[in-house]
Amino acid sequence: MTPLTKNERTVLFEVATHPGTYASAISHRIRMDGRTVSRSITRLEKDTLLIRTARSQNNGTRNLTLTSTGRATALLLFATTMTEAAHAAD
Repeated sequence: MTPLTKNERTVLFEVATHPGTYASAISHRIRMDGRTVSRSITRLEKDTLLIRTARSQNNGTRNLTLTSTGRATALLLFATTMTEAAHAAD
């Protein structure tokens, strides 16, 4: 797995904090272009950090959930971010 970009980390955190969300909801919440969100989702899915599943409505929208690897990655990134913030405050 290659290092995640800032956009990919942001999307990963969004899925971690809003399980079952979908791409357009992420785009709206974080005010990121839909194509950028889509590219990030594709990359995260390729790296087996998240999965897309069909919603019960037949409108083509896919729910996004983290895999166990995705959850572990999100927790590690969150812990690293918090540690860096604590050191910056010193």
